[in-house]
Amino acid sequence: MIKKLFSLSILLFFCFVTAQSQTLTGTVKDANTGETLIMVNVLGPNRQGTVTNNKGEFILPLTAGTSKIQISYIGYDAQEMEVSLKNGETKNIDISLIPRNEVLETVVISAGKFEQRIEETTVSLEVIKPNLVEEKNIIALQDAFNQVPGVIVTDDQANIRSGSGWSFGAGSRVLMMVDDMPLMSPDAGQIQWKLLPNEAIYQMEVIKGAASALFGTGAMNGLINVRTAIPKQEPFTEVVLYGGAYDAPKRKSLKWWTSPQAIGGLTFLHSRKIGTTDFTISGIFTRDQGFRWQETDDRNRINVKTQFYPKRVKGLTWGVNASALYSESGDALLWWDYENAYIPRDSSSALASGWDYYIDPFVMFRHGRGKHTLRGRYLGINNDVANESTNYANNSTYYYAEYQYQHFLSDDLWITAGMVGALAYSQSAVFDGYHESENGAFFAQVDKTFKRLSISGGFRYEAFKLDDRNFSKPVLRAGANYKIAKATFLRASYGGGYRFPSMAEVFTKTNVGSTGVYPNYELLPESGWTAEIGLKQGFQVSDTWKGFLDIAAFINHFDNMTEFSFGFWGSSPNPFDNLGFKSVNVGATEIRGLEATITSQGKIGPVGLRLLTGYSFMNPVSLAPDLVYANYKLAGGKTEDVSYESTSSDPTNNILKYRYKHLFRFDVQFEYKKIGLGTSIKYNDYMQNIDKIFEESLGNFELFPGVKESRQNFKSGDLIFDARAYYDITKNWRVSFIVDNLTNREVVSRPSQLGPPRKYTVQVKFSI
Repeated sequence: MIKKLFSLSILLFFCFVTAQSQTLTGTVKDANTGETLIMVNVLGPNRQGTVTNNKGEFILPLTAGTSKIQISYIGYDAQEMEVSLKNGETKNIDISLIPRNEVLETVVISAGKFEQRIEETTVSLEVIKPNLVEEKNIIALQDAFNQVPGVIVTDDQANIRSGSGWSFGAGSRVLMMVDDMPLMSPDAGQIQWKLLPNEAIYQMEVIKGAASALFGTGAMNGLINVRTAIPKQEPFTEVVLYGGAYDAPKRKSLKWWTSPQAIGGLTFLHSRKIGTTDFTISGIFTRDQGFRWQETDDRNRINVKTQFYPKRVKGLTWGVNASALYSESGDALLWWDYENAYIPRDSSSALASGWDYYIDPFVMFRHGRGKHTLRGRYLGINNDVANESTNYANNSTYYYAEYQYQHFLSDDLWITAGMVGALAYSQSAVFDGYHESENGAFFAQVDKTFKRLSISGGFRYEAFKLDDRNFSKPVLRAGANYKIAKATFLRASYGGGYRFPSMAEVFTKTNVGSTGVYPNYELLPESGWTAEIGLKQGFQVSDTWKGFLDIAAFINHFDNMTEFSFGFWGSSPNPFDNLGFKSVNVGATEIRGLEATITSQGKIGPVGLRLLTGYSFMNPVSLAPDLVYANYKLAGGKTEDVSYESTSSDPTNNILKYRYKHLFRFDVQFEYKKIGLGTSIKYNDYMQNIDKIFEESLGNFELFPGVKESRQNFKSGDLIFDARAYYDITKNWRVSFIVDNLTNREVVSRPSQLGPPRKYTVQVKFSI
């Protein structure tokens, strides 16, 4: 009996091998450009399939006879064909996919962790192309997001639709990712802007609203995913040289420098395919003498991105991405006074230098309609910020791993699931020694399409440990998108959000000059939700100029909101020694608003035109203005209750501190033959409410000189114009001239900080 079973097994195995010995090979290209397409889905019978490699090639085993083949790729018309193979035959075919004649055909990945067209997503999402970064010579990438409708970045804190106020050096409610990996500091929960490869961007995706269900803590107010470029068929090299200087401010008292405060540097990018390997290297070397005293910004960074496609293992991709940065910079918290606004209070700046770096290995395996992805990260933050009076130095290490599985059950049903684990260690005198945190989560999401209707639902459960304190939180999300007409899409979404407190918020105990920063060992996590309904309408002025109008109404609700509050938080007998900042939970808050944006690109006749513009109205309010959330310790052992009402400079209508109600953004670029002209406009209305203490006086003595005067002078808000122009000398050489803050307007982005004066930059770009 055993011999018969063995003989039968051998026969079945032989038949199986024989049945699978026929092979279809081929190459998939763009029908218009001839460029090979990678990661194209090529499916045979019974959902067995493969994807194209980095050269657009595929290998698909088939049974003998006639088989139906499906070829599909986001942004292209799908193809079906029948292929006949004889026993043992190998056949090679070339396939050309035709791009869809849709409005903009922008493909995003952040909304659901898989590729989909932007108009089909269930959330508000903006896409920023690298043209804006390059044409404006943006070195600090946060400046690019200040051009996005509904977004403002203050002191490196990203704020979407008034979801955050001002939080100097503490945790962020917006999660930054690079190629689907979070790029946040493990100690302060801060976006690591300087590690971002602004010279190697493919596109930047901004989700407006809570995204914690898929991306976890830190995505409470939204998400930014920077996707970097991958090599094309031909090698590409680009080098950009730039130089310039800050102009003198309008008020002579502000100019502390005697010689021009210069800026200059170099960026480079080289990408190529080498056999079955994709390789990209890029970097920046920049020097910025700054416009504030001692606030320089010098950085040297190298980024490497690799992907390998082994021939022996079909569907396997692996690689390593890495970045290393050495920087020296100064950072000031408050100005001296209004007349000397570019000099820090007490002439005190935090001068930092050090190495930051990360190494990201990953493995991806596709089998049929399934995809396994394992990503890891080792991140190191090492800053030497010590001086004679204060030690701000910190050293942090972060380990992160994420496993994700996606299965495309059919062309209209996707399942995404995964788990996350992270460890962080920090040693810092500012945090009063050594601390560690642990983070674990699992998540799942289902996306389904019914002809015109697409629905999405998911959940996440996350646990967090900070030293001996434990937190956990489950969250849900749901969304729907209905295609009303050919270019009209109605969407609705709900998303839960949360954020665990960072080490910086809980443990920071230091001072910047005479201004203290105080710990809050009892700080609680904050949670909330975002709900919105939106309409995206495509328009087509001509065959070559198309765009979208997007209108959204939204609500952002937060419980236990954490605010960076300024007041008398110390316990010294001298009240002047107690001034400083502290992160506190201020209770429930809510932001309701409306937003309208227009994005378009193409040509009108011979003139190329790109447009990004939008207006955002927000009404950010405290739902618990009388809630006593803390106490000041006063002289003689007395205490004073602290609430929103008691600490607000203007609590009219319960408007939250450090928020704007109206934001307007406009950017347009014209191109004609070898010439390009562009301009940007940013408008922020008057910041109605701040911490009251900033405007208080003791007799004739102002606690913070000039803050009240500056706010009186800028009640009309901040209006900033930028301009740029370029000329293509040859196909490979371009020279550009950029002016930031064209009218040299004074801008107070938050109390006791004056923005930069006019800046001139000349840029020379060489590419082959």
